[in-house]
Amino acid sequence: MLASTRLALVAPLVVAATLFVAAPPAHAVYTTRTNINTSPTGAEVYLVEAGGDKLLGVAPLKLVRLPRGAIKLKMKKEGYDELVETVTIGRTVQSYVFNLIRTIQPATLEFIAGAEFTGAKVAVDGADQGAIPVSVRIPPGRHHAVVTKDGYEPWDRWIDAHENERFSIDVVMTKVQAAPGEILVTSNPSGGEVRVNGGPKGRTPMVVDALPAGPYLVEVVLDGYQTFTQSIAVESGKRTVVDGTLVALKANTGEVKILANVQGASILFDGDAVGVAPVTLSDVRPGNHLVEARGADGATTSKNVDVRAGETTVVRIEMAAAAPASPTKARVRVVANVAGATVDIDGVRKGVSPFAVDNIDAGTHFVTVTAPGYAPWQQTVTLFVGDNPEVIAELGQAGKVEVRTKGGEPADVFLDGKPVGQAPFIGELPVGTHDVLVRRADGRTEEFRVAIATDRIVKITAAFGAKDPNAVPANTRPMPFSARAMPPGRGSIDGAVGWPYLLSFQAGGGIGSNMDLGVHFRSAFFVITNELEVRYQWTYAATRTVAASIEAGLGGGLGAKGRNSFFARFLAKGSVMVGDKAAITARLGLLGYTDKIDERVSSRDGGAQFTLGFSVEFRVSKDLNAFVIFDGNPLSGTRLLFEQDFLEDSKMYGSLGVSYMF
Repeated sequence: MLASTRLALVAPLVVAATLFVAAPPAHAVYTTRTNINTSPTGAEVYLVEAGGDKLLGVAPLKLVRLPRGAIKLKMKKEGYDELVETVTIGRTVQSYVFNLIRTIQPATLEFIAGAEFTGAKVAVDGADQGAIPVSVRIPPGRHHAVVTKDGYEPWDRWIDAHENERFSIDVVMTKVQAAPGEILVTSNPSGGEVRVNGGPKGRTPMVVDALPAGPYLVEVVLDGYQTFTQSIAVESGKRTVVDGTLVALKANTGEVKILANVQGASILFDGDAVGVAPVTLSDVRPGNHLVEARGADGATTSKNVDVRAGETTVVRIEMAAAAPASPTKARVRVVANVAGATVDIDGVRKGVSPFAVDNIDAGTHFVTVTAPGYAPWQQTVTLFVGDNPEVIAELGQAGKVEVRTKGGEPADVFLDGKPVGQAPFIGELPVGTHDVLVRRADGRTEEFRVAIATDRIVKITAAFGAKDPNAVPANTRPMPFSARAMPPGRGSIDGAVGWPYLLSFQAGGGIGSNMDLGVHFRSAFFVITNELEVRYQWTYAATRTVAASIEAGLGGGLGAKGRNSFFARFLAKGSVMVGDKAAITARLGLLGYTDKIDERVSSRDGGAQFTLGFSVEFRVSKDLNAFVIFDGNPLSGTRLLFEQDFLEDSKMYGSLGVSYMF
């Protein structure tokens, strides 16, 4: 009895389970995780279906499941136009960003008028809008409004409308007169642009004709001059004349008035003859200038003047009575390309450039011109009796060089082959490349080539061949993953397991001073069967304890279902070396890639990833090292190459392995 009861209870459950398992769903819908965002964010995202729109959520949406195939998505956000886009959802994770267009709010113009003009027709940009009174909605921008009515002259205005702006326009129309009037517009100087009631008409001189009688605003505009405006009333059948005198805008220059106590004295300004005193010079640039007055006997008196913008400077030159010329004297004028440069002659401070020296002895003189931030300019000048030459000093920007010797021993310093003093030496050199030679008393020398730049001190220490305690020995044990390049003739073979590359092998070695080269083979069986990379490392700084390098790699790989990948990799590394026992390295990387995910999809997935990580390697035996490498991708997006139905890109990558040294 009990067995029969149990059979009666179990039998229906077995039948129901059999029917549930045997009967597949009428229609299986496959979905793919998809990322959806809008610009700006915050839009409601709908899936458009036959039965109505389905709200998916508010952007950004992360990994929302959408049916595979062509679907329609609708985005709504207040203040923006509704957007409907058709996208095709594939098998892999996809990301979409849709740009929303802000809804432009029109401006509203209300045309009103007195009872006399009621019913006048309004047109905006040539389109009829109805009769006054009327409200017109127009997009933001500049528009042309015209109001017409039989028996009246057309009324027109240019209107600058702003978004969501509302304003009223009171239209006043003029009855048609028997004949139009005209305006003759001239200006001094001519060539100014003529505008009547804000509308451009041409350039002066000109006649603006066919104007209805009434009030007008005339403007004349010319670059460099103040705008001329005049309100006039045009009468029917008559010509109205507008003559505008344009006033020049005040320039950023000054004026100099030069007076001399000797009648007929010739005036030179910065070495150029400008006339006979008195002289007035306009449009003079601000700054220091040299004024010279020369009498009939050739005697010259000079004076420096400081000109300021917008001001008039008066210079009075008192010339001495003519005296017999000295049979042993000359004159020299020094001009530098740097304002305010200091002029020394034969080691004596004379003044500020431009500067003229009168009654200087004939013969050879040494001229030095200096200015802060510039290398000293020096030249030997030979003067003859009665000479009046001009010396042009072209100063070049300078930087500083500091020369010392190891241990402070005395040594002579030569710059570009010229002796300049003894170490320690600090001096200025023109910007550029220079040769520095340091020579000890025993004749031993050391040479340097330095690049001088502004606002920089180049420091040189001559060691004369002394051994550098921080130098890296040539037989140093390789650390293949550190920032210190392997020495020439040394190399390693490395093998590792990790993620996402399950197996990897590498071989490389030193190819020169601070350089090594390697080949890296990797395999991620589920996405890329094999991947090959050639890498190059250059160590630009290395001591026994620290090193810094730049590494570059180029490679590609092939996988199942038509998958392939090409990439370029750059890596900046900094290492702390623990003797020959270990190396701890910080890694900052940039990877640029282009991947083909599936042979059924023609497009490729490309992008860039920034990585931050570290490596630790240490000595295990005479010929073996062990290492661990970790890189994270905290800032960039995922790489679809590593996305499968059963996994996602973890954005964390690493490997663990051993190195054989040879």
